[in-house]
Amino acid sequence: MQAYLSMLKNYVNFRDRTARRPFWTALLIHAAVLLALMLFGILVPVGFFEFFSGWYMLATFLPVFCMALRRLSDSGRSQWLILFFFLPVIGMIVLAVLCAQSSAPADGRPLV
Repeated sequence: MQAYLSMLKNYVNFRDRTARRPFWTALLIHAAVLLALMLFGILVPVGFFEFFSGWYMLATFLPVFCMALRRLSDSGRSQWLILFFFLPVIGMIVLAVLCAQSSAPADGRPLV
């Protein structure tokens, strides 16, 4: 849970690095919250899930985006590779592979 809260607190931090474990932990919690909203949406009238999941996705877009930028930076890749984020399916697969690779040697920037 600490990795998820760190993601939400450091959403404007573009310069630091994010290690592999906190990155995947935060994404797992993010996916669990979305799944919980989806299951909750099944139990209540139609339209309720779309309302809350839409607001949740809007509220967490920037933190997830910035965390992915920091993870790319930590793995020694250019932050411009985040543009794959906007390709529907292939882009997410490419980003998942890039973010799953090991970290580059530290260049003095702290891990977040």
